[in-house]
Amino acid sequence: MRPEISVCIPAYRAETYLDATIRSVLSQTYPHWELVIVDNASPDQTGQIAAAYDDPRIVVLTNETTLPMAVNWNLALFQA
Repeated sequence: MRPEISVCIPAYRAETYLDATIRSVLSQTYPHWELVIVDNASPDQTGQIAAAYDDPRIVVLTNETTLPMAVNWNLALFQA
């Protein structure tokens, strides 16, 4: 079944808040969602934090280089 709701997180240097953000989405009672995280080649632990979750509703993409913020947002929306 395709998700009815997509939560998009275009992330850059998000290690401070990303874990709490993901846990917040996971705690929702509505089951038909997906979480799309696009790590914008963060130099911190953003990618590792995002990849640590083993949930098929979570999609993690990592850019090879840092892209302009709007491009990263669009990548998340395109994936959704």
